Amino acid sequence: MIKKQKFNLFFSMILFSLSSCSSMTNVNVTPPINPSGTSSGNTTGTSSSNHPFGNYSLIYFANTGTNYEIFSLDLSNNSRKNLTNNPSTNYFPSIYSKGKQVTYQSDRDGNNEIYIMNIDGSNQKRLTNNTFSDSNPAFSPDGKKIAFHSNRDGANQIYVMNPDGTNQTRLTSSGADDTYATWSPDSKKITFISQRDGNSEIYTMNSDGTEQNNLTKNNAYDRNPVWSPDGKKIAFVSQRNNKFNIYVMNNDGSQVNKITSGNEDIGAAWSPDSRKIAFNSQGEASEDIGQVSDIYTVNTDGTELKKLSNISSDKYPVWSPDGNKIAFISQRDSNSEIYLMNPDGTEQVNLTKSKDEEYIPSWY
Repeated sequence: MIKKQKFNLFFSMILFSLSSCSSMTNVNVTPPINPSGTSSGNTTGTSSSNHPFGNYSLIYFANTGTNYEIFSLDLSNNSRKNLTNNPSTNYFPSIYSKGKQVTYQSDRDGNNEIYIMNIDGSNQKRLTNNTFSDSNPAFSPDGKKIAFHSNRDGANQIYVMNPDGTNQTRLTSSGADDTYATWSPDSKKITFISQRDGNSEIYTMNSDGTEQNNLTKNNAYDRNPVWSPDGKKIAFVSQRNNKFNIYVMNNDGSQVNKITSGNEDIGAAWSPDSRKIAFNSQGEASEDIGQVSDIYTVNTDGTELKKLSNISSDKYPVWSPDGNKIAFISQRDSNSEIYLMNPDGTEQVNLTKSKDEEYIPSWY
């Protein structure tokens, strides 16, 4: 058995390096769905007439009890499919929706390498091939490059390559760990986490590695940068007041504003219109420390804080491309499953209902 505690160590480091997909056709989402997914089978389904979600789907990865697999869930017909179907660890999918491709990390050949496949799981190919660890791939929004970090030259550094694995190029060479690359919406910039100044800072650089700049310049622990869809702002998590809170800054690092004040606010996710941020928090009261978390939304200036869930450990929200729904992870049914709700917190439904431990959904 793979213990879910082992995987929980990854969560604080890789939140939302997996971004939701680009433009989708707007659909009218009203009734909740109630699929009956199975533990680790290939597909299950019901009539599409009961699920008015148009062409929307989710991709996520799950601990099946024996390994980690990447799954898709078609919300139009409640069809769940195991995409990787390989007895190894397969996780951290990143989607290029226009090309219908997914890049991901797998240790199927003995160590962590980067792979790519079609969105239906076909044509799986290995992109990196060395004895070191290549991790956390991220498709550029224009689909032309894949960023990742690798320790092939010593400390972890940021690399990019073409989607066919050619032209693997090292972008950073700080001598300290540079990890968790995320792309700007126009594919011209990359943010990443660097330890080069002795603590965790958020850096940005051009997509060719030039103009590397420290955006946070703070002695606190800064992590998890997330670009706003309009490219003007970056949300991130910082421990500046001995608690993890969410901050928002301009994309050049100016005008840093703290927008939450809970005991542990993480998992920032922008609404498609760049006006709101969803996140998970343990709350603001001192007695909430160490307790289960709930999903909140807040305006990007910190106003209109709204609590959306109040049941169990709810984490890692992600907005649908049209802004009409929020998918999130909940442990309210004793294991980690994917739920869906309206942006006001109503109509919370379990999408997956499986025995697996499911993590970090992305829309496409």
